[in-house]
Amino acid sequence: MRPIRITSQETILDSFATMSARIIEHGVPREIMIGYRGGSETVTVYWNKEHNFWSRLESDSEKFPDTIFCTCGQGEPLDGKEHPITMEINIHKNGESWLLGGIFVRDSNSNKPVLAHTGKISGNRSINRDSFLDSIPAHLRPTIKNTQREVIIIGDIESPEFIQQLGEFVNRVAEFKKDKAVAAK
Repeated sequence: MRPIRITSQETILDSFATMSARIIEHGVPREIMIGYRGGSETVTVYWNKEHNFWSRLESDSEKFPDTIFCTCGQGEPLDGKEHPITMEINIHKNGESWLLGGIFVRDSNSNKPVLAHTGKISGNRSINRDSFLDSIPAHLRPTIKNTQREVIIIGDIESPEFIQQLGEFVNRVAEFKKDKAVAAK
């Protein structure tokens, strides 16, 4: 696969709508508090018990109008409790920024929209893009066409396996962070 980055805002919003519908269809809504650098807030997330992850979806933010939010966590979210974010797959609406974790790409073979991750994750000093990319098998890290930039393929948002693939990715990030935290001690 040689992915082609999607930069059309209309296509990005349509792809996010498709992805969100899949996550909502396969999840149970819960009201939880998520904590992040700079604060916390109560949000609706969608819990997928089978694949042990939850997702928060938000396409319209007054504070960040150019950002689509997709934050994910590992484990069962309990109502009223604060939960840390495992990873962010936030997407810039014009598809041109590399500053966020998520992007949509087109599969050069099928021309279908695929969710990908830039490798941008946060944590302690040993948790960074390079060390994370190194932990991902090469066949899941193609280079974007016309760039030298590797991304991590999460999955075809229209595929029946998409929710499983997303869950595997969230759990992979959680395990990577846990392993790095143990190694740092």
